[in-house]
Amino acid sequence: MDKYMMPLDLPSYFNDGEKEKILRIHDGASVVGQIWLEQMLDVVKQAMKRLESDKTSATVAKTLSPTNVESPAVGAVVVANPISFASSISDVSFTVPFRKKKDMFFGDTTIYVNAPGAPMNLCEPLAMYTKITLLVCVDTPDKVKPVWTYVGFGDDLHKPLFCFTMPAKLPNTVRVVDKKRGADSVAQGANDEIISNMLTQASGIPVCHTPDIVGTLSPLKIKRTYAKCHLKVKEGALYSLSDGILFGLKTPTFFISYNRITGMEMASSGSNRTFSLAISYTAGTALQDGIGEEPVEEEDINLEMFDSSDTNYVSYIIQSFKKWNKRKRRLSNNAEEKKSGTAPATSEAPNKAQHGAGELEDGSDDSEDSAADSDFNPNRKRDSDSDADSDCPEEFDENYESSESGDESEGARSENGDDSDDDDEQEETPVQGREKKRRRSSEGNEGGKRARNSEVEIVGSVAPMSEEDSDDGE
Repeated sequence: MDKYMMPLDLPSYFNDGEKEKILRIHDGASVVGQIWLEQMLDVVKQAMKRLESDKTSATVAKTLSPTNVESPAVGAVVVANPISFASSISDVSFTVPFRKKKDMFFGDTTIYVNAPGAPMNLCEPLAMYTKITLLVCVDTPDKVKPVWTYVGFGDDLHKPLFCFTMPAKLPNTVRVVDKKRGADSVAQGANDEIISNMLTQASGIPVCHTPDIVGTLSPLKIKRTYAKCHLKVKEGALYSLSDGILFGLKTPTFFISYNRITGMEMASSGSNRTFSLAISYTAGTALQDGIGEEPVEEEDINLEMFDSSDTNYVSYIIQSFKKWNKRKRRLSNNAEEKKSGTAPATSEAPNKAQHGAGELEDGSDDSEDSAADSDFNPNRKRDSDSDADSDCPEEFDENYESSESGDESEGARSENGDDSDDDDEQEETPVQGREKKRRRSSEGNEGGKRARNSEVEIVGSVAPMSEEDSDDGE
């Protein structure tokens, strides 16, 4: 009975004369069957009884009424269609999973596609919203006019669910349907914002864009948000995103999050004009990125043929990965401490904060991150694992110990009665004062060391001497 429920322009299928009581059913090219009108009426009556509990059948049955026959416009949502669409886009150029132009419709739970101008009952599902884990919008390489590319990933981040392009200057084909008012309106605004809002409102997943800073890293006059390179013999582009890197947009197209990357290293390609980037990462899918998953096998990829003008861009990606790795280690350490029930040592932390050393230690990562963003230098060599925020160097400790022993010997001589003249007495009083301050400082900050001698050269990340110490030294 379902084949009789298809929308038809009924008057065009009636015949004159004796055959006027026969209804022929066409599929658009030829006759696929015929039925007597009286039998058709019985079918409709039976269907109407079922419509009370089946709303989908009700909307389809309405198309059998001659008063409801309406030829669908290109990209329009037909009232009689059983699928409810919130919005639609016409003439979308897809590259994945097919290389065709399609009309795209956003349903309540699924994205549908259809051939331009085709009947709405021929819509095919493209992707369910619950299957989408990542949405990306990036600039399309090698285009005279700006074009945006949208990529949607599922559990497998090495195989996109869909990929399509839209020009930056949006044509008047985007229709947004207001369900409450039942009215259509043409979307206004920037193309990337309109499409991104459609995808986000439908799926509940925010669309990732390239950071604004990457457009300023290229020395070329044209601002680029990508770096062209090769993966073996495949040419593509490398994009820096907030949580990882994207390579594409031709086959293959994949995304690797910083959470899965274990190492990144730039290397020379034997020429001053090109270089390569080696990336090591843990294989797996988005579902295997969480805490508690078993470690999986590591894989390596080598992106080659980067132009020397993209050095800043690739260096920025490496620095972003190092920052992400630092934050990941810090959060992991905090989680381990909370899980084990052991809090970090607090005896030294307050005293270090009083001297300024604690602020430098605790905020070292943030200060380095802000410095890398404000004054980025790709030629500067940095080691993310180096302990740049360590306490006072050993050289300073040795000098301090020697000065301390000298002060103690002078104090001993003063206690033995070596009071030959007034100059010696003037030297003894500062020594005793410094000894008292040293004892107070050691009691408040066990193990902490501060400079007591003005002749000692301060090196490393330590707090300067107070005004009282400098006055006593004089």
